[in-house]
Amino acid sequence: VWADTQMHLETAGYVTRAINLPGRPPNGAASGAQTLPGYRDAVLAVIDQVAKPVVLVGHSFGGMTISNVAEARPERIRSLVYVAAY
Repeated sequence: VWADTQMHLETAGYVTRAINLPGRPPNGAASGAQTLPGYRDAVLAVIDQVAKPVVLVGHSFGGMTISNVAEARPERIRSLVYVAAY
């Protein structure tokens, strides 16, 4: 779903990662904790590998996840972007 957006961002020089939350396609139900802390931890595992502060984009349900991530690691977040999210 994010391939076109990633292509435009990467063409502009940004590094992108599209993270599929546990239990969401294509990962399937057995791929990790399907809880708010589990979703937060899945994103934290990725951003903790990046040297610079990140911009997180959350779509739909992902809005709650990026808020939880920002609360857990505020020093790692440059900004949050909510796309039709809550």
